[in-house]
Amino acid sequence: MAPVSAAERQRRYRARRNADTEKRQKYLESERQRWQRNKELGKKKLINDLSDREKRQQRKKWRENNRKRKEAKAKMKNLDTPPLTPDIVQEQKAKRVESAQRSSDGPCTQYKQKGNVFLFCTQLAQRGITGGTWNFFEASHGKGAPDGVGGTLKRKADKLVSKGRDIPDAKELFKALTEEETTVKLFYVESEDVEQAVQRMPKEIPPVPSIMKTHQMVTTSPGEITYREISCLCSTQKQLACECFSTLHYTVSKPPAKMVKEGIAWESEDIIGKWCVLMYENDLYPGIIINTDETHALVKCMHKAGANRFYWPPRDDILWYLFDDVLQLIHPPQPVTSRHMEIQKDVYKELAGLLQ
Repeated sequence: MAPVSAAERQRRYRARRNADTEKRQKYLESERQRWQRNKELGKKKLINDLSDREKRQQRKKWRENNRKRKEAKAKMKNLDTPPLTPDIVQEQKAKRVESAQRSSDGPCTQYKQKGNVFLFCTQLAQRGITGGTWNFFEASHGKGAPDGVGGTLKRKADKLVSKGRDIPDAKELFKALTEEETTVKLFYVESEDVEQAVQRMPKEIPPVPSIMKTHQMVTTSPGEITYREISCLCSTQKQLACECFSTLHYTVSKPPAKMVKEGIAWESEDIIGKWCVLMYENDLYPGIIINTDETHALVKCMHKAGANRFYWPPRDDILWYLFDDVLQLIHPPQPVTSRHMEIQKDVYKELAGLLQ
């Protein structure tokens, strides 16, 4: 552990002291007494006790400090922030928000799914916002303001439950937190509103290729996004139309080119034990699916000896791969020598052509 500086120790001490109401009151009282003693000894003077020159100097300092305070307050007041709640939309008439920036973690069922992509690239334009950026933190990394707000509300709810308050559903939680007069702005969305929003969405939204690997999405036109595996900082300079880090393009009204003819039913129990072809470092490898979770497949892979020549390694090569990396289910490879095997020739030729 790095050594703690004297300034940091002082900061921690003040934080502990201010957290204790009794200790803070004692400290304030001692400070008042110290100021009174300094005043009696002549170390502290009132403005009327100063000379004319000292009065002018002191009043000049006061004016300068007051000016800096007003400038800092005005700077914070004029700071543009993205609209996170519906009521901010009404304020855009007086103060226009040009772009919205969002950061979150990346669970597939909550954020990285085609419904959210559709809403992200269409709803901003309907609210008068010309562009937006959505950055996804890496798994198990990145905590921001939403996590702090969520933790605060959860602690409040836990405290209410410990005092005997029954909170059986979301509506009762909203009511309980509102009665606590929290400074967090809360909104309750009825389930009917959610269902209506879903019904207004298109019946078929084309999937976003490689969305599980995505860490940044950018929209500048309704119904269109650009996305990449690595977040680009050009967006912080309001340069949303950059092409850094192998940018991909997606349009809601145009289905993307498919890598395979048929989708893979990952939710089926029959998927375990099936042979598949996956893409790793822009090359093809056959393997057997051992297990699956919500986003990944555990595959026991063969190693490559040449073009469409594969063999089992001495040590089992078993790793988790994203569903997007598994291209197609196949028949078991056929032996061509005592050690080497090959994928069905027409299947291998088709997949290799798509990679190129």
